[in-house]
Amino acid sequence: MNRTFVSGVALALAGALFPAPLVSQDITVKPGASSTESFVAEVSQELDQELGRIALPAHYFRGGLAQVRFQVDEQGQAENVTLYHRSGDRIVDRAALTAVARLDSIGALPAGYPDDQVIQANIIVAQSEGQLGKLKRQLAQREAARIAEAAHSQSAPVLALTIAANSPS
Repeated sequence: MNRTFVSGVALALAGALFPAPLVSQDITVKPGASSTESFVAEVSQELDQELGRIALPAHYFRGGLAQVRFQVDEQGQAENVTLYHRSGDRIVDRAALTAVARLDSIGALPAGYPDDQVIQANIIVAQSEGQLGKLKRQLAQREAARIAEAAHSQSAPVLALTIAANSPS
């Protein structure tokens, strides 16, 4: 029996604020950080629940890493949901887009973030621990490249969140 691993891995403040990969940054607790951490935890939990509601046909999909970007409207719903980077598997891409589009009780953005803040959900769907590890490494490389590019291009920062969940096949 195959076991499906679903992991939405990403959401941490990145872009112009961090010129180096997040994994190499020292963690510094600052006033207001807890509101950002709380926001990330709440959105991660809701996304995890939405991913859990989507039935993935274990016998059909290959798995992959889908990156979805979105914003939050005044009612706390995800809007402007777009596939930032395809996974290579239609089922994974569709599940990622559907889960993000269903987010409907997102709290207010933490103080200091603009109303039009872009949020990126990196969603990994894997059929094995080995595939999960490979996709996490691929994600780390993509994020390092994205952060380096953002530092050079002066792009607006992206708020990224990290969730990890297992879903039975």
